[in-house]
Amino acid sequence: MRVLLVSPGHDGEHAQHTSHRRVHRDPPPLGLLYVATALAQQGAHVDILDTHVEAEWKGKLGGYLSVNAYDWVGISVIIGQRQRNAAEITGLIREWSPGLPVIFGGTMATVMPVEIKCEYGPDVVVSGEGEAWLGAPAVGVPQWSLFGAHYNREQVPYFHMLHTSRGCPMHCTFCYKHTATGGYRLMPLEDVKRQIETMHAETGGRVWTIGDDNFLGDGARAIEILRWMRERGFYFEEVIGHIGQLTEYIAEAMAGVVSTFIFSVETASPRLQRMVRKGIALGMVPRKMGWLAKYGIVANCSFIFGLPTETQPERDMNVALMQQIRQENDMVRGVSYVYFPLPGTPMLDDIERYYSISARWPVKEYEDANFWPEDGDAGNRFRPWLSRGEYDDVVAQAVAFRETWKYPRAAPYKLDEVLSDKG
Repeated sequence: MRVLLVSPGHDGEHAQHTSHRRVHRDPPPLGLLYVATALAQQGAHVDILDTHVEAEWKGKLGGYLSVNAYDWVGISVIIGQRQRNAAEITGLIREWSPGLPVIFGGTMATVMPVEIKCEYGPDVVVSGEGEAWLGAPAVGVPQWSLFGAHYNREQVPYFHMLHTSRGCPMHCTFCYKHTATGGYRLMPLEDVKRQIETMHAETGGRVWTIGDDNFLGDGARAIEILRWMRERGFYFEEVIGHIGQLTEYIAEAMAGVVSTFIFSVETASPRLQRMVRKGIALGMVPRKMGWLAKYGIVANCSFIFGLPTETQPERDMNVALMQQIRQENDMVRGVSYVYFPLPGTPMLDDIERYYSISARWPVKEYEDANFWPEDGDAGNRFRPWLSRGEYDDVVAQAVAFRETWKYPRAAPYKLDEVLSDKG
């Protein structure tokens, strides 16, 4: 069996990308890698095409289809531009290789499978995780070499992102992560070490980014991984965790191993905290930022503006909390998003009950989903509980927030440091 897996990321982002990092890199499509590894373990030959990093992806797709006799093509379908791209790629496959089965998987295929099938016409729609659909056991250590030429020492354009867990243990009402995955599972500790050691042996790399939604789901395990990384002379450029699970012991274990800790507060309003079910003790957040400062850790803190029923005083609370955070650690960057009513989430149901409106759209409409709005965009059509003027005010405040709370100076990045280390 031969299979082609495609990540439909060609939205112009790669060519226009700007970054505060001196070494540019893009995250690999890890979901496809797990599926590819499961297929390879079953004896299949797998090709992976990431249109986000392949400038000439159309030519490469055509070449793959003309040379290889594929049994099927799998496409990962995520809300927004990549959903539109999946449709474009499907059209090219139908034109160039009539009769070749096209299979859609990913988040949108999971939360809107019937609508995806009707609108885009794939032969098969896979809900949930691809390995389960294949009848394959959980992949322990993915086969990174399946990424081919993009898997390299310099990490350009890819960088070495890895998972040490799958899913998320939280049940935030605005997020569909827990809906679209098979639950929260920790990778066995020895598999984590084996994955990192294998990648180091193959590439010489010593820096990784943790792509888990919550690396701190098991604090004792996280500390053990961090201590082992220090012993091996390895680094994590970024880790993502729930701020409620950050302890001073974990912050200390991060010292000299982790450059940036990424977390979300979502809202500084106690009332809205209860609504989103984030489970954060807001009064502890500044103190925990002090722990990170003590051990030399940079942080990114995310807020959502425009939550349903949010008031102006509650948005002002976000600013006030960020000011308290900066007093404890000046190297915490404030990031802002504008709430988007995602299909398949409890908050969407709450909105419709509270406002007596519909906040659902035909699946094709979600091609225009916008999570990082800018002044003057048309995103208010996805937020019908806000007038155009109210929406513009929320967007302006969100934009001003992230402009105000940028890093005051260049943040340290371990990849830059290690790549410049000629010793």
